[in-house]
Amino acid sequence: MKKEMHIWRKFINETLQDFTGDFYLTESTMPKNTYIYLFEGKKRVPKKVCFEALINNRNQKQVFKLWEQSLEYEYQQLLNEGVLDVIASAYEKTKEGVIKIKDNVSSAAQSAMKKVNDFFIEKAVQAISLAKRGGAVAIKALSPVMKKIGSFKQKHPFLFKAMLVVGTIAVVFITLSIFGDDAQAGIKATYADQGGLPDAGGGQISSNYYEALRGMVTEYAKEASSVGERLELQHKALQIIDNAQKAKGAVDISQLKGPVGEFTSEAFKHLNILRELAEQGDETARKMLVQMFELGKGTVSKMQGVATRE
Repeated sequence: MKKEMHIWRKFINETLQDFTGDFYLTESTMPKNTYIYLFEGKKRVPKKVCFEALINNRNQKQVFKLWEQSLEYEYQQLLNEGVLDVIASAYEKTKEGVIKIKDNVSSAAQSAMKKVNDFFIEKAVQAISLAKRGGAVAIKALSPVMKKIGSFKQKHPFLFKAMLVVGTIAVVFITLSIFGDDAQAGIKATYADQGGLPDAGGGQISSNYYEALRGMVTEYAKEASSVGERLELQHKALQIIDNAQKAKGAVDISQLKGPVGEFTSEAFKHLNILRELAEQGDETARKMLVQMFELGKGTVSKMQGVATRE
């Protein structure tokens, strides 16, 4: 966590510099731990606890709920301190209407900026830490932080813009982490060295990408000319993929022949392209990757009462 905090703080500082031309966040000693507030007991008095210890001792849904409550509390504390108006005093508009940081910024404004920046950096890193653990809250973990940063759009526009950049990259990172950090499937990572699906071990793609491939063939089969043709094409393609998943070696889907084989191979190629686009920050590709995973995981195909997988 300490290393990640340093990486994200450095990245946000550099992103802020792109907008301001200078640093308005002084570097500080990186904390070993981060913190949130719990509201337990009858009196609901806020108690500061170590986030890293909490995340290792409770299930993810519990931690996410507690983290959201703390985020709301800490955010309201910032607003109650009047930091928005203090920070706004550091900005000015040129004759051309361009928003910029003043040449001389008060120490109060610098302190307020540091406090707000530190808050959002810490919460973004905590959200990423939650998301890396997967599960139902993974994709939405960063959303509460990004909603809070929206209120700073007018009075701290540079941090707002910087966090939008950070948020976009973090969401892609979270998505790809979920797909990549999983058991390997029996399908060869043919395009790994070309920016496609990564090698999850043994030259094979992860089982989550296997689910996404199931989703791709299910989606592409909808283009068939009739319902009967669609169901048959989908079923046979899923048979190939599900059998490959159970294979002991790495099956090269890209080399399949015949109508169904080539259809499956083409879907596999498109999934690799989709992953590459998502890694480059394409939001549409990222969302489609998640949709294909959910579709594949939920698809059951049967013919004559026999499913392609149990």
